Amino acid sequence: MRKGKHNGKISVHAISGNHVITLGLDASPAAIKGLLGFAIHRTAYATDYEPEESYWLKGYKPFKEVVPHPVPGSFYSTLEAPVQSFTWADFSAKPGQKYKYKVLPLYGEPKNLKQGEAVEVIIETEKLEDPLHEIYFNRGVAASQAYALKFGPKPPHKQPDKEKEIYRWLSRGLYESIIAFIKKAKDKTWKLRVALYELDYLPVMQELKAAQKRGVDVKIIYSAKKGESQTEDNETTLFNAGFKPNDRKTTFARAHSNAIFHNKFFVLLKDKKAKEVYTGSTNISEGGIFGHSNLGHCIKESRIAAQYLAYWEALQDDPTGAEWAVKVEALQPDIDLSKLKDGVQVIFSPRTGTHMLDEYVKVFSQAEKLANITLPFNIDKLFLDELDRKKNSVRYVTLNKDKEADQKKKGTDIILKKGMDYVQHFKGDGDVFIAPGGKIEEGWGQWLKETLTGFNGSVVQYIHTKFMLVDPLSKSPLVITGSANFSGNSTDSNDENMLIIKGNTRVADIYLGEYFRIFDHLYFRYMVTRFYADDTEGGFLKSRSEDWITPFTKTGNGKYRRRKALSFGFK
Repeated sequence: MRKGKHNGKISVHAISGNHVITLGLDASPAAIKGLLGFAIHRTAYATDYEPEESYWLKGYKPFKEVVPHPVPGSFYSTLEAPVQSFTWADFSAKPGQKYKYKVLPLYGEPKNLKQGEAVEVIIETEKLEDPLHEIYFNRGVAASQAYALKFGPKPPHKQPDKEKEIYRWLSRGLYESIIAFIKKAKDKTWKLRVALYELDYLPVMQELKAAQKRGVDVKIIYSAKKGESQTEDNETTLFNAGFKPNDRKTTFARAHSNAIFHNKFFVLLKDKKAKEVYTGSTNISEGGIFGHSNLGHCIKESRIAAQYLAYWEALQDDPTGAEWAVKVEALQPDIDLSKLKDGVQVIFSPRTGTHMLDEYVKVFSQAEKLANITLPFNIDKLFLDELDRKKNSVRYVTLNKDKEADQKKKGTDIILKKGMDYVQHFKGDGDVFIAPGGKIEEGWGQWLKETLTGFNGSVVQYIHTKFMLVDPLSKSPLVITGSANFSGNSTDSNDENMLIIKGNTRVADIYLGEYFRIFDHLYFRYMVTRFYADDTEGGFLKSRSEDWITPFTKTGNGKYRRRKALSFGFK
């Protein structure tokens, strides 16, 4: 949902998802002069379950003149410590609830702030339930100030008395949505067709077994490459849940995939007809559900469900070789994304070539104002080449981690300047911003030390989502989401699935809010730990207007572009 308000001096553009409300702020040239930031007042209207809440929001950074020695974990009212940005987001919003935000510009001096003319906007968050799309993002940021303040410095398994509460907080509805989808299958008139790369989180497998016991026809394809540890994990979990691994009746080993059997989807059938699909990036593992950033996307469209069912049935016999890619492409030929009409399409892998990767890069390059992408592993060379081209739009890339240059690798991997990583490669560009995974290790200023869950080992600790947004705030946004990592291998080798959703502003608003929630979280931490670890002034607000405003007013600067991409009412 999108709502905007404008008073000629200040504007507020509110964009709501399920759990996130983003405020894009803007101001006229006259109103920007001398601006020290914005105070924000939040009202959560009463519901049947909760009373009304109304208060001025707080932040971490104070003015040094006012609080010279901040205490770690302290917060300061934005009436005295304003937001020095043209974007702010509420990450504590609840689905299906009404909120009011009053944005008040502040001028003057740190110890003598003057209030300008406020703007108020009222907006509702999207409900989780929807006739077509239900979207669930986990918390994905265990290494956060919120976790440190709420649960302390220890990971979940070291806090048995709080473990259930911590898991619920980390899940943020993702685990519950998987269980709820399985429970839709009530009796023998229902079927579930499941395809999973990882299925070693026992409670989900037990839920599938419970469905089978109440008469549901359950069949599961799982990754079972010979000699891989994941095969043993999968088959052990199946056995412990009461299934016989690879019995070719209920369970089917995917042992001969051309590369990785990387799917994560469930198809729901009623009276032999495919009705819904639950897909996304989430592996059915402790780390997938409760650890690194992931999402589940339920689509209630029988046409799409039928395509997934056909793909599942083709996978059932463990096909391999070049003919497998030909068969997959016959299920859904390549799509020209520049001619895409509003609606939902699906692409499966492996394919006979990488044309769809070319299409993803091409449509990413065509963004007029804003493009966003998450890439858990490397940036494919096709995307890197595109990011190197200067654009009027602003492009955001969220990575699991930065990468040191490798001058010897060729093909789809990147070739960077000697000694550089991704962030350094694009540092100074006004149209590309990259946020790799990171956390505050030992505390920085008034920030507390942050802790990972420990669920994801050392390889993919932060980002596991795979989605792209192209002009998400336009009237016809594009969302591409699923299991594939926007790479050559995920296009022509792995077993994968991707949804392509055009023209659905509700879906785009949900994804955009979640995107910036993760991006901004990681970008701040990366910049602090990589470039500003010894900056004793970094934890304070700027005392002079021009010291924080200037990047937001320079045409071509990335902060200016983001301000204008989210603006309402100002050109």
